Amino acid sequence: REGAELLVVAFTSAARDDAEVGAAMSGLLTRRHADYGSMVDLLATRGAEGARDLDEAGRRDLADALSFVMSPEGHQQLVGESGWTFERYSTWLLATVRLLVREAGAASRG
Repeated sequence: REGAELLVVAFTSAARDDAEVGAAMSGLLTRRHADYGSMVDLLATRGAEGARDLDEAGRRDLADALSFVMSPEGHQQLVGESGWTFERYSTWLLATVRLLVREAGAASRG
């Protein structure tokens, strides 16, 4: 895991200074955004509480939030920098994702 974390940090840093790396990073982020959108659509299709009643804007918001919470950068910060164990991180992440999905539906209803 540590090697992958370092790769993400190096790639993100290089993307700021190198146009080709920046273009690759942009493509990666575009695909990640699409993947999280597909995941939210799948959750909604399967009737997940919170996701099933979201309109398109609500689904986009949930996908954005999940992408943020589940990002490699978040893992790096909590495990790599803050010293969390992988088990602690995994438990926290699962609880956080469940909460985000459930509360997305409540937020969309006002």
